Parts: sequence; C-alpha cells; structure tokens
Amino acid sequence: MTDGGNGAFVRYAGEEVHVPAFACHPKDLTGAGDMFAGGFLYGITHGFSPAIAARGANFMASKVISQVGARLQEPASPLWDEGIEANRADDVGG
Repeated sequence: MTDGGNGAFVRYAGEEVHVPAFACHPKDLTGAGDMFAGGFLYGITHGFSPAIAARGANFMASKVISQVGARLQEPASPLWDEGIEANRADDVGG
C-alpha cells in the first residue's frame, strides 16, 4: 500500500516492511501508482527481496511524479539501478 510522501507498506511472501519515500518535487501525480506497481513486480520477478523491490519502486514513482506525464522521459533501467544503489546506501532491508 503506497502512502504518498511517507513511502509504502508491503506484505509479500510472508514479509512485511515499510520503505520510506524519496524526496522529490512533484509536478504531476499521474502514473505514480502504476509506476510503483510495475517497479515492484519487476523487482520481485528479478529476484529482489520485497523491501528492495519496494524501494526501487518508490524511486521509480518519485521520478515519474517529478515530471509532467505518466511515461518516464528517460530510460527506466538506469533509474532502477540508481534506486537500488540508493537502497544500498540507505541500508534498507533485503
């Protein structure tokens, strides 16, 4: 369950975790939920823990709301990697 600027709560495969949001300057909230869902599913299907998948998803959602429009204006793969690196730097779960 996403919680806006407070991050997201995730329950998946018996694991429950809260992951914080990334600070950003929202311009358009269109696509935030879809981006979170897609990012989370990408992470889970690529072997990441629920905590890391949710953190990557939060990062992707922060990027899409920082622009106008629901499609990212830059390639998604490098953004995912950047979000995961931020995850490691913040030492969030997984």
